[in-house]
Amino acid sequence: MKPSSFAHAVVALTAAVVPAVSAALAATAGAAPLGPTLPAWCTAHTSFDGSLDVPDDYRCAGMAIEYHTAGVAYSPFPIWAGQWAFTDAAGDYHLGYCTMNRAHHPTVAAPSVPVVQTLPNDPTGAKAGYLMWRHGDTQDPLTAAALWAVAHYYAQDAAGTNRAATATYPLVPRLDMLQAASGRADLQETALALDAEAQAMSGEWALTLDLDLDPHPDLDPGQPDPAPEPGAGLAVTITLLAGATPVPGQEVLVHVSGRDLPLAATTGTEGTATVTVDGPLSGTVTVVATADAPGPPVVYRGTPASPDPHGAQTQLTAGVPRTLRAEATADAPEPTTTTT
Repeated sequence: MKPSSFAHAVVALTAAVVPAVSAALAATAGAAPLGPTLPAWCTAHTSFDGSLDVPDDYRCAGMAIEYHTAGVAYSPFPIWAGQWAFTDAAGDYHLGYCTMNRAHHPTVAAPSVPVVQTLPNDPTGAKAGYLMWRHGDTQDPLTAAALWAVAHYYAQDAAGTNRAATATYPLVPRLDMLQAASGRADLQETALALDAEAQAMSGEWALTLDLDLDPHPDLDPGQPDPAPEPGAGLAVTITLLAGATPVPGQEVLVHVSGRDLPLAATTGTEGTATVTVDGPLSGTVTVVATADAPGPPVVYRGTPASPDPHGAQTQLTAGVPRTLRAEATADAPEPTTTTT
């Protein structure tokens, strides 16, 4: 059915591309806090190199893997590829991914704070912001391990002498070397897929609406649609794109004027979702749709769980989500009245 001449879309509001990680985020960034209770999938860290275990040191989803940039055979002992737990100034827990290998993971007993860190292989922070927002709290070990690798790839941080022949050589110089460095083809495949997904989703996110009064099958596609009848319903089609890429699996809330409760829909593989508003409708009907979108990533740094000359590792996390909003109106015919 062609769009009715009685319906028209108002320009949708869009969100800007994710900016770079900056100190200005400290005032607003929540980085997906998980509350004051340690997540159930976290466990006390036990060392892999025979060093003393310490309290208040927790790892979460991920895998212990052998790893060396010169090849897995050179790995001296396993490394934790995955999430670390840390707390913020409010005492809430977060999950982070290390972006500074030559240091020690943070203790949960002292708060971590946002800091500035550049990401040479993601200078705008758009890819990291998306991945942390969409997948950062995963409980899947392989996904968490792949995110660990991607975070180090974006950061290009130094490996140290346990993981490279030269201490300052990047821990993950390229994603296509992960299989050789770890002996795990699945880790490389998943990391490459996550980076490709992030690249596809790094464009400007936009939410738009299309309204169709009298949403019934078009019986004569070659002819203009007739005017909607008084009391007709309304079909609301929502489209969510990241640049030109459809965004699937995202919940959208739809508010319709004169209705108390919002309608909820989830975008499909084409980035679209449709909800139907039952009639009767009359006069100007205003529809507002909202959806979350990734915010800038945040990097935290705290106190090392065990003394280390390099201090605590930096932890990459999700930032506060942005809210996308789109608004459109449609003019529904007023009911006709008859007199006798």
